[in-house]
Amino acid sequence: MSVLEIEEKALSLSDEEKVGLIVKLQESLQSHGEDPPDWHGEVLAERQRQIDSGEASYIPWKKVKAEMKQRRAGR
Repeated sequence: MSVLEIEEKALSLSDEEKVGLIVKLQESLQSHGEDPPDWHGEVLAERQRQIDSGEASYIPWKKVKAEMKQRRAGR
């Protein structure tokens, strides 16, 4: 089966099946025994601190997509 066929099959799955596939793929990558570098944890901790302190906030994904689409249209 080609990569294109696999992608088409994956895209035809239900949302629940897609999430299950994502979990399995992540688990298969983790089984390679490579731990993320220490700085990943440091970056995540700093971002969480910024959220907790109010210095930063989350942006809804719909808004991010709309802004990206708007920027592409403005080129």
